[in-house]
Amino acid sequence: LTVVAQPDPDRPGPEEVIAETVLMDSGRAVLLVPYVQTTPLGTGRAVIAWDGSRAAARALNEGMPLLHLAKTIEVLSIMRGTEDEQSFEGCAEVARHLARHGLKADVHKLHIGPGQKVADTILNEVSDQGADFVIMGGYGHSRLKELVMGGVTREILDTMTVPVLMAH
Repeated sequence: LTVVAQPDPDRPGPEEVIAETVLMDSGRAVLLVPYVQTTPLGTGRAVIAWDGSRAAARALNEGMPLLHLAKTIEVLSIMRGTEDEQSFEGCAEVARHLARHGLKADVHKLHIGPGQKVADTILNEVSDQGADFVIMGGYGHSRLKELVMGGVTREILDTMTVPVLMAH
C-alpha cells in the first residue's frame, strides 16, 4: 500500500501528477489522503463505491485489512436509469463475499439523473453516512479519456473529503 497526499489546490506543482502516476504505474493500491486531513485515519465507517470493474475488485481485495477494522460497511452502487442494474447485482455479490470473510455490509443503490455527477453522488453519500474512508477502483477508462471527457477518478482526486483507497 502506498500512501499519497492530495495536492493542495492553492499550491500547484509537480505533486499534482504524483497520485495519478503512482495509481496507474505502481501495480499497488494507493491510499489518497485529503490535503486538509489533520487527524489519523478513521476506520469506523467504510463506503465501497462499486461499479463492477476490475479496478473496483482490486481495490476491494487490497482494502480488506481496512475493512476488517470498520464497524460499518456500505457497498454503494450508483446507476443512471436501468443500464447499470448489473452493477447493483454485483453489490449484492460483494456483500456476500464480505460475509464469507466475516464482514457485514449493507448494500445501497442510488439512481442519478442525466445532469448529476457520479463523483458528487459518492462524496455526498460519504458525507451523509459520516464515512471515514472510501474504497473504489481508479481509472476504469484511460487517462486520456478521463482528461478529455472528465471522469469519476479525476473528480474524486480533486475533491475528496476523506481518505480514498484506490487500485487500478
